[in-house]
Amino acid sequence: MSVEETGVAYYGVMYPDRAVQDFEEMIEHGCNAVLLGWSEFDAWFWHPNVTKLIQEAKNLGLKVYVDPWAWGSPCSLRLW
Repeated sequence: MSVEETGVAYYGVMYPDRAVQDFEEMIEHGCNAVLLGWSEFDAWFWHPNVTKLIQEAKNLGLKVYVDPWAWGSPCSLRLW
């Protein structure tokens, strides 16, 4: 059985220029997929950059997966 996808989990970098450099390096090392972490904060603060990251990864030929982690933060709940 052959491996059809090899990827990297990519969390915490929200600058498209930096991410493109990393995506290119991933491809050089044989990756063809990337898992992008996307938190509730990222959706609020970094939304334009996250959409650019997704597009840049696709433009380079990577298959993109998005992991919606850290949604529904307990920090936003009132406990009293």
